[in-house]
Amino acid sequence: MIVQLPTQDLLPGWEETRDPSSGRTYYYHEETRKTQWEVPTEKSLEFDKVKANAQLVAAAKSNDHEQVKLLLDAIEDNEVKEAGEQAKKDWEERRKAKIEADQHRSRYASDEEFWRNTPDLPPDED
Repeated sequence: MIVQLPTQDLLPGWEETRDPSSGRTYYYHEETRKTQWEVPTEKSLEFDKVKANAQLVAAAKSNDHEQVKLLLDAIEDNEVKEAGEQAKKDWEERRKAKIEADQHRSRYASDEEFWRNTPDLPPDED
């Protein structure tokens, strides 16, 4: 059972929880199901990537093909999730910019008036 505590400023997706048997605070990432005792930081997550790459190299050197496949799958899954999160942020920024541009354009009675008052924007290419 996961007991949620009031969150401090944690990285997105992380929750601060308490282990019911020990009473210790730990951190849980819902999407990846990763748990850790230390507060997750950008630096610690970057270290996790370096550690995963080091494990991958060690497995490859020892010809442990099964471990190499597992590590590659885990690294790829993480990269896909990160790319998806970035794509979502990019899409939201473009959507916000389009809404702002549409609102700006709607202030003018005609396209001619719009372009007179907005000289730094290129015209739409229809």
